[in-house]
Amino acid sequence: MSNDNDLTNDRKIKISFNGHRKYLRMIIYVILLIASVIIVSNQGGTFSYVFFYGVLLYFLITSAYIFLHALYGQLPQAFTGAGRKNVQKRNRQRVYADA
Repeated sequence: MSNDNDLTNDRKIKISFNGHRKYLRMIIYVILLIASVIIVSNQGGTFSYVFFYGVLLYFLITSAYIFLHALYGQLPQAFTGAGRKNVQKRNRQRVYADA
């Protein structure tokens, strides 16, 4: 019986995003963009065009958001790589400056 369980476990498909976890959102976006172009070109219709323009607008809005925040230097910590220690240090400086 244990041999049967071992065989079924070996046959399972394992999906791993170890090396591509950083690019997973971009991969999903490109797949959605390609799917929307295919749907618009083959099927047409209201839903297809709304889906297509929604996918395109998502890219334009996020690009504008990143550009504007990069221009004014107020990027979130996820982009700048600032750690928790830097934030705590700045908060302590503000407290001492107010006192």
